[in-house]
Amino acid sequence: MKVSTYNFQYDPKNLDMFKLDIFWGNLDLSLLTLAAVIAAVWLVFYYIGPFLKGYFIVSAEEKKKEDNKNKIKELIMMKEVQTELEKEIEESLLSAGLKTSTI
Repeated sequence: MKVSTYNFQYDPKNLDMFKLDIFWGNLDLSLLTLAAVIAAVWLVFYYIGPFLKGYFIVSAEEKKKEDNKNKIKELIMMKEVQTELEKEIEESLLSAGLKTSTI
């Protein structure tokens, strides 16, 4: 077929190409492609979804553990500061008691 001798003939019957006629077997290629893409995306989410859910659950649990570790470290630090303050108060009371007893 030569391009120069080809005459395009307009046929209004060909305008309705987006048909879905399952019973007669006339499926458009774009519908098949769309169905294949939707099926592929669904399968990906169906098989990868549980792994993603597990990952998010594990990362949330690890974050909670890390927060709890930080809280425990802060509590230990506060306890150490409290014991040091108690020792200083005890020493100051003892030294004040010794000063008053020597007077």
